[in-house]
Amino acid sequence: MATVRYKRKEKKATGFSEARKSRFDAREPVPDADAPELTDEQLERAKAARFVKTVRVETGLSQEAFAARYRINVARLRDWEQARSKPDSAIIAYFKVIRREPEMVAQVVD
Repeated sequence: MATVRYKRKEKKATGFSEARKSRFDAREPVPDADAPELTDEQLERAKAARFVKTVRVETGLSQEAFAARYRINVARLRDWEQARSKPDSAIIAYFKVIRREPEMVAQVVD
């Protein structure tokens, strides 16, 4: 997600030192050159990465343990969690089942 900075709103002189800085005005967004806008594809990969990592963290397992337990390639799991690639719809469905019934899925794939 891109970081948004805000322009400072000019204040009228009130007798205070001119060195005093005005506050940010949240109504005037300014794009941040250091954080370029994400493409739709990058945004989708980021959302999928957050979902995959959330499911794994909810199980309380490390990447290696999760991958071994649910028979997923650990390198592929890392790619998904770091948004280097996006899991397909079947993998998303598999993660939804894992989230709902982690013990049952572990027994079935064993």
